[in-house]
Amino acid sequence: NGCTLSGKVYTCPVTSLPNEYDQIIIDSGITVNAGSDISFGYNQTLTMSGTARLTSTGNINIANIATNNLNITGGSISAGKTFTVGNQVQTVTADISAGSMVLGSGSTLRLNGTLVSSGAVQIASNTTITGPVRGTTITTGSPATIRGDVTASSRFTIASIAACVVRPILMRSGTGMPLTVLYCGTGTIVSPWPPSTNEFTSLTETLNSSARKWLKR
Repeated sequence: NGCTLSGKVYTCPVTSLPNEYDQIIIDSGITVNAGSDISFGYNQTLTMSGTARLTSTGNINIANIATNNLNITGGSISAGKTFTVGNQVQTVTADISAGSMVLGSGSTLRLNGTLVSSGAVQIASNTTITGPVRGTTITTGSPATIRGDVTASSRFTIASIAACVVRPILMRSGTGMPLTVLYCGTGTIVSPWPPSTNEFTSLTETLNSSARKWLKR
């Protein structure tokens, strides 16, 4: 595909997988930089481990890879646009950054690592994330579990009581006071932007002291 190698970095202006059973295997210490979208089919394979790195200036879509063909046990993935995963039963262990994220579609999805989006994060039902999640707007389906800090600069929406964040939700704004809430419930949490803005719906858990103090303002 016209890739060039410099040290341990492959640069591929165009990344296409024209054959049904194509494979990309990135060993620890190797980086693959793609100058176009990367999208995998059901029978194609992606393997990463250790400190392997896969980047694209466009979209990265690994959602359709068959369970046994997706072997990501370490490394990092970075998409300039949208990262999509989880149309099949999948498990991914990697740090992921992207312009936006579509995580799951209802099939069982397990993500282990740090997830950072400069835009929206959509978390579907039957998704379990072990690690921190950061984005502008973060939305969960039901059931979904996040075992890590959640930082939303604009809005965090929990679909139902079955969607639970195990650790505090860190709502941050450029001018408002950070709001820390341990939340399992139904409704929408809006960060304090402007500082006077606050809205909680069907809150079923107890707020910690800092959150109660904020709500009295």
